[in-house]
Amino acid sequence: MRVLYLIEIFPEISETFILDEMLEVKKQNIPVKIVSCSYSKDKESHADAIDLLDDTTYIKDLGLKQKYLATLFFFFRHPWRLLKFIKYLYGVEKYVRDTRNRLIEVCCLCALVKKWKIDHIHAHFANIATSYAMWIHMLNDVPFTFTTHGYDVFYARAKDMTLKTRLAKKHITISNFNRKFLLDAEKLPASKLQTNYIGIDLDKFEYQPFRVDSKLLINVGRLETVKGHQYLIQACKILKDQGLDFECRIIGSGKEEEILSALIRDLGLENICFLEGAKARTDVLEYYQQARMFVLSSVSEGLPTVVKESLACGIPTIATNVRGVPEMIEDGQTGALVPAESAGHLAEKILELWHREDVLGEYNKNGRRRVEEQFQLQKQVRGLIDIWVG
Repeated sequence: MRVLYLIEIFPEISETFILDEMLEVKKQNIPVKIVSCSYSKDKESHADAIDLLDDTTYIKDLGLKQKYLATLFFFFRHPWRLLKFIKYLYGVEKYVRDTRNRLIEVCCLCALVKKWKIDHIHAHFANIATSYAMWIHMLNDVPFTFTTHGYDVFYARAKDMTLKTRLAKKHITISNFNRKFLLDAEKLPASKLQTNYIGIDLDKFEYQPFRVDSKLLINVGRLETVKGHQYLIQACKILKDQGLDFECRIIGSGKEEEILSALIRDLGLENICFLEGAKARTDVLEYYQQARMFVLSSVSEGLPTVVKESLACGIPTIATNVRGVPEMIEDGQTGALVPAESAGHLAEKILELWHREDVLGEYNKNGRRRVEEQFQLQKQVRGLIDIWVG
C-alpha cells in the first residue's frame, strides 16, 4: 500500500500530531508521499519534519505547462468524467478563474497519484486539503479518508462536510465527543464516522516522577482566543495576590500575542508570567521536564495533543472541562477539571493542589498510564491503517 497525505500547510510547528502520524506510518512499512497546499511561515521547525521534505510536493510549485498537459491528457482519456467535474466546480467556485485553476491543479495531482502508484489518500482537517482529496477521488476513484479535529468541527465547519463524508471511505473523528456532535449537528451517516484517537510517541515523551521542587506552571498552545490564555494570566494575578511563589510560562505564538502581553503588563505580572513564543519540540520537552503543573485554559478543544503530551511526561494537569478533554482527564484520577472561562476556578484549583504532593503524585502516575492505555502512537496508527485497508 502507498499513501498520499494531503495537508494544508507543511511543516506546521503546531501540528506535531500530523508529523508523528506520518513518521509512524512510514515505520510501519507504508510508503508516504505528501502534497502541501502552502508553505509554512513558521520561523521554527521540527527536525523530524525536515526528513520528510524530500517526499513533499507543493501545489504552488506545480508548473503551468505541467498542469495544462495533465489536463489535456485527462480530457482525452476521460472526457465525460472531466466535463462532469467542471460542472461541479462551477457550482462551488465563485470565479471562472478559480474554477480553471482548481481544474488544472487537480488534473496534475491525478497524474502524480498515478505516477506514484498511490492506493489511498488521507487528509487532516475538513478544509482545502480534504477538498483536494475529494476532487482527486472524483476524477480517478482513489479512495480517501479525512480526520477532523476541533476548529474545523466547532467553528469553521466546511459547507460541503456532508458531501465529503458521503464520498470518503471514512470520516475519522479524534474523540467520541466530536463524533456524537457531528452526528447530531450535521446528521452525518453513523456508518461513515469512526473515532480514532491521535496517538503520542511515548519514546519522545519520557515519563519522570513528580517534580516536588518545581515552581513552574506551563501552558502550550497557539496564542488564539479559543485557547483562553487571558483566563490563565488573570488566574496568575490571583495566585500572586494569594502569595504563591511560582512562575508561569506560555509556549506558543499567534495573533493574540500583543493583547496578552499588554494584559501581563497591566496586571503587573512581568516577573511571573512569560510568553515564550513558538518552540521546536525538543525545546518544549525541556519545559515539560521542569514543570510542576500543566494548565490547559482553552474555551474549546477537540482532544488537545498537548494534554496527552503533558500526561505522558507525568505532569499533573489541570484542564478546562470542554468537549473531548474528559476523554483524557478523569477528574480526580488522571488530573483535575475546572469550568472554562473562569480565572477564579483555575486559580482555586491550582491553590488547592499546589501543596498536595500526594495527589499530584497520583496524577503523575495515573496520567502516564492513561496515555499508555489509550493514546499510544503505534496502536492508533495501526488502527488508522486498518481503516484504510478495511
